[in-house]
Amino acid sequence: MNALYQPMMSPLQLDRYFLKGLCFNLNEGYDRGRVSPDRFAAPQIEIGVISAEQDPERPSHWRFEVSLGLSEMPESDFPYHVETTLVGYFIVHDNYPPQHAERLARANGPAVLYSCAREIVASITGRSPYPKLLIPSVTFVQPERVEEAPGHPELPFCKPMRLTEGKGGAEITPSVGRREER
Repeated sequence: MNALYQPMMSPLQLDRYFLKGLCFNLNEGYDRGRVSPDRFAAPQIEIGVISAEQDPERPSHWRFEVSLGLSEMPESDFPYHVETTLVGYFIVHDNYPPQHAERLARANGPAVLYSCAREIVASITGRSPYPKLLIPSVTFVQPERVEEAPGHPELPFCKPMRLTEGKGGAEITPSVGRREER
């Protein structure tokens, strides 16, 4: 293979994960004739790191719980409602510098689970009679110091949304993919 670069093994490994909760409903009140799939306005997504726990007896072991769901909307404005929660167990490699291990785990553990949740949402909504929902990529890296870009306070990297424990967290606007005709 003639690759630009080769991946290397991450110092944070997913030991196991599971789907803790999943809710999907078609909204019966949605008027599919009123809105063209090309002009599909997706709602806000609520993302939260519900728990981030380090095992006190084994400090290299972490447990994260990540939840995401569509914000509440009138049934007539969006065709479906979806929520999901995933739990994952991770291990930081013993040779990784201990002073950086927590930041590595807190940034990458939730990102791995969020990636799984994105696929679940795209898969489920893609099997509905409406276009699939493609949730945008996010970062769980929390910058130590952030300055606003002059004249551009709307840029997401200028005003990061801290994902905190508990419900709520960041709200992200997803995109909706076009359903392919078969």
